[in-house]
Amino acid sequence: MMTPTNTTPTNIKNVIVTESKEVAKIAFPVLVIYLSMIGMDLTDFFFIGRLGDSKFLAASALANTLFMALISIPYGMVHAQDTLVSQAHGANNKFVMKSVLCRSIILCSIVCIPLLIVFIFSNSFFKLVVKEEDALVADYASLYIHLLIPGVIPNAYFRIFSSYLVAQEELIVPIAVGLISLIINALLNLLLVTGINYKSLGFTGAPIATSLSRIISLVMIVVAVWIKESRNKQKDEKSDGMTFIQKITTIIKDAVRWSGIKHYIVLAIPSVVTMCLDFCCFQIVALLSSRFGEKSLSACNIILQITMFTYMFPFSISSAATVLVGRNLGGGQPKRAKYLGYITIVASGLIMSISAAVVFGTRSVITYIWSDDLQVHEFVIRVAPVISLFQLFDGVQVTTSGVLRGMGRQQISAVVGFFAYYVCGLPLGCVLAFVAHLDLVGLWVGLATALFVLSIILFIFLIIRVNWEKESEKAINTVKEQQEGVEEKVTNVPEITELPEMSGAEPPKVE
Repeated sequence: MMTPTNTTPTNIKNVIVTESKEVAKIAFPVLVIYLSMIGMDLTDFFFIGRLGDSKFLAASALANTLFMALISIPYGMVHAQDTLVSQAHGANNKFVMKSVLCRSIILCSIVCIPLLIVFIFSNSFFKLVVKEEDALVADYASLYIHLLIPGVIPNAYFRIFSSYLVAQEELIVPIAVGLISLIINALLNLLLVTGINYKSLGFTGAPIATSLSRIISLVMIVVAVWIKESRNKQKDEKSDGMTFIQKITTIIKDAVRWSGIKHYIVLAIPSVVTMCLDFCCFQIVALLSSRFGEKSLSACNIILQITMFTYMFPFSISSAATVLVGRNLGGGQPKRAKYLGYITIVASGLIMSISAAVVFGTRSVITYIWSDDLQVHEFVIRVAPVISLFQLFDGVQVTTSGVLRGMGRQQISAVVGFFAYYVCGLPLGCVLAFVAHLDLVGLWVGLATALFVLSIILFIFLIIRVNWEKESEKAINTVKEQQEGVEEKVTNVPEITELPEMSGAEPPKVE
């Protein structure tokens, strides 16, 4: 920890190097996990682009737009699990960890039902957002998303199980499963889309490959969790002495407790809102781009893939910022938390500046990864300067949001995000695109403006309104309250001397 009197250039350099290593130690595994998850979409679009028909690329873009907008809901819900499993892991309460995992699966399954219904009847929606002459694109998009349906729930469950492991600092399994799934997806695309020496499925091969890969990834991570739990010899108090069926029954009973479900939902709602605000704004831009024709939609999809890939770098640093800032505030080290917060923001800014330069410098060739269409190519080249500038703001805002999450102030990001995206960015983008006739460039100027406003407001708030010492006091008090609640519930559990009747089993609770 750096002291106020220890401020020589050498010591400052040592602090920056040391803390940067701490950030990298957490950020790198998270980066690998998330890159493997979005890598499936990138792989699909690569193989579809090789088919040479812009309608296929536009249709897959349209389908993926709806898919990503809606899958952000269960993705956002899992953030509640991150908090609860981390707390239970810190208290060494295995029962609560398993109960929260079960609760996540139950709630996620319920949430996925209306999503599946929307996907089934998506054709009408697609026909509304595309021009009449592009009706075939809507039909292809509907077919594409129908073939993604078998992988929807496995995709959400994989997110739950990988989050369950990461919250316990078990990073090897989700990294390995993610990378293996990515390789499987590429091989399946090669087999089903191109066919190698066999008859191929063409366009429909990509969503089938992705659905199969998501199912396989779920099976692999469930097996890994099963093996991990089987090898874990430390048993929680309430499950000790029970048969396997009794353990499962007890966990499910606790998972469906209304008080536990309510607490989970209260934690999940802000995260869902924040993620949906972000995801949906980008997907709305993609849908609006379809009004300019299939070429514009294809170009917008390529731009989204590029920005999603580069976004993973500051997003992983943002995750590290949340962990490190929260840990040090709770540990009574506000000065170190402050240093770490600013180091992560500067690191994201530098990385995204490099990314912006790379995107701008390769703008004339990068499009050919996905499409050989010259019109699509020209669209991307026109928007490239905007997305290059946009990336710096994106890096600053996502990492500043991560620092605020470490303080437990994620509601600030949600409120400012709504203002930036839906009051400033989208209206401006629509005016520039449809009134000033800047088309796709206008939409992305609107998004860049939203991210500029968001990054500036959040960063100013962090500098002016955050009292790090008070935030540390709040964090310490919160940790004490949670720990006292855990200890009280655990110590009140009677010692089990014989096999209990399940009707009388009352599992330990964590408020």
